[in-house]
Amino acid sequence: MPTIAENLETLSEAISQMKVNLNLSEDASLSDVVAATSGGGGGEPDWSEYFYPYVFGGNSSYQNFANWAVKKLPENYLEIPSNKTSLANAFEAMRSLVTAPELDTSNIQIFRYMFSNCNELENVPVYDTSGAKENYASMEYMFSSTKLTDQSLDNILQMCIAAPANMSGRNLARLGLTASAYPVAKIQSLPHYSEFIASNWSIGY
Repeated sequence: MPTIAENLETLSEAISQMKVNLNLSEDASLSDVVAATSGGGGGEPDWSEYFYPYVFGGNSSYQNFANWAVKKLPENYLEIPSNKTSLANAFEAMRSLVTAPELDTSNIQIFRYMFSNCNELENVPVYDTSGAKENYASMEYMFSSTKLTDQSLDNILQMCIAAPANMSGRNLARLGLTASAYPVAKIQSLPHYSEFIASNWSIGY
């Protein structure tokens, strides 16, 4: 009868072979192996993470299937052409989008309505807003979701802090946040709230 040590050695060899078969690196974890083999698809992605599974018709940007379909975009996939300075309405009405993509926005001047009507949006990274257009409400109604996580809310405060000091529309209500979804006490409890206020921003409701 094999010893425990021999069984462990056999298991280790089997896992190593699975990594080779799945094109995983030698230092991949067991959870990586499990994820790559889940669903019996030999590493097929779980599309439910990225797409809403129903098809809709419609005749406007607020009702067509493409806008409803996407829940998440692949990481490190999207790029902004170097000659573009506006992301106005870029993801507007993507009703099922849960996670906003990571983007290099260092050249972007206008973020208005960028995620307007993205009703399911929860996760937002810190976008570089240092190049936002001065003397203009560059971030006006950038968001309209009522489901943003506390981390996303704090990330939004950091975007506000980084924006030019003379950018107009310097309150969260102007960005699209509401008192019913994000009470004042919640905003005040966020880690960057003091810096937000010191940067001449206000909650606005």
